[in-house]
Amino acid sequence: MVRVWVDNWQMQCCGTPLRVGVEASFEVLALDRSFLSPILGEAVVSAIGWAEERHGHDEPLHHLSGWVTGIEGAFCRYELREDGRMYEAVAGSGRTERLELTDGYEDAREGDWFMGYIVEIE
Repeated sequence: MVRVWVDNWQMQCCGTPLRVGVEASFEVLALDRSFLSPILGEAVVSAIGWAEERHGHDEPLHHLSGWVTGIEGAFCRYELREDGRMYEAVAGSGRTERLELTDGYEDAREGDWFMGYIVEIE
């Protein structure tokens, strides 16, 4: 099994909706854990090996394909930065929720906003 991180905006822009039990393919690069670990925690993030990339990147991309065996939506709180110009994810506020399908648009859950998906493929 391999886990792939899919940013919400990547799916919203040009992703293909996914469902548990369907075949999927991804163009990926190694996951940069520095953003996700403080939010979701190292235990969750250490199990994710790849990040989907649909918009070009300097690093070479790898192709992964297989059957979707699980999907988790990732959610967290956001707070306005001190400069008042942007919102940023609150460290330690992340959580995941099992889902059956994706489309990139998940409703907020108890004040937590949607960040992306962790997709398991075999």
